[in-house]
Amino acid sequence: MIKANEVMIGNYFADSRSSTIIQVFSIEKESIDKDGNINLEPIWLTDEWIRAFGFDNDNGESDWSNYEIEGERYMCGDITKEGFIYTAGSGTSLSTPKRYVHEFQNLHYAITGRQLSIIKK
Repeated sequence: MIKANEVMIGNYFADSRSSTIIQVFSIEKESIDKDGNINLEPIWLTDEWIRAFGFDNDNGESDWSNYEIEGERYMCGDITKEGFIYTAGSGTSLSTPKRYVHEFQNLHYAITGRQLSIIKK
């Protein structure tokens, strides 16, 4: 279960009943229980997910980068045992660690105003 206020349109989760990966396209009032939870499970943020969102790991270390389509924005971060941390380069942290895919998506949206989606290569 996950708190409804953590869910944004476009987020990826695992369905609690089937473990199938789903993307949120709408949030219905009826899907929220009396405690404010939705029957979804968070997905651990892995290298594969970060890569699927278009980030590259050119140096083979913990550094990740993502150039936006028009090349104007450069996002970088480090993956640590605590999770993914957006950085300003040289190890200057801009976020708390994000352990789950939806947290990573929500933070990226808060910083850039753009949704993260899986990029088919």
